[in-house]
Amino acid sequence: MNGLPILNMTSFFNRELFLYSLGDISLSKPVSLKKAGFLFLGIALWSIPIVLIFGFYFNLFYLALLLSVPVLIASIGDKPLFDGRGLIDAVRVTFRYIFSEKCYTDFTVTDIHKKPEYFVQKEIWISRRRELMELAELWEKKSR
Repeated sequence: MNGLPILNMTSFFNRELFLYSLGDISLSKPVSLKKAGFLFLGIALWSIPIVLIFGFYFNLFYLALLLSVPVLIASIGDKPLFDGRGLIDAVRVTFRYIFSEKCYTDFTVTDIHKKPEYFVQKEIWISRRRELMELAELWEKKSR
């Protein structure tokens, strides 16, 4: 029987991408594309507003202020440090939890949509057909 060949391309599309050069500048070791993205995001959200507000100065401490936070965000951004999640997923889960519907009772968070819990009080395990028939007969006698 001729079947349809199916290729699993998950590993191909989920592999990590690296930067080896920026234009004509060759990097000494490859940099993860996620890390570079987090670095540019940190520069855009931290360094550019500081430069626009205070101006740019050639001072060692000022350059450390401009670059320390973006480098820190880039170094921890792609690692799964937050309960096995990356930085973006951890922020998304945190905001989803903060803005979810909750009810506060006795100073603790209670879920509004929580379903009641049911517990099994008795269990009967039957392994043979004969025992099932005996149980059915007992049930019929009891219900009469």
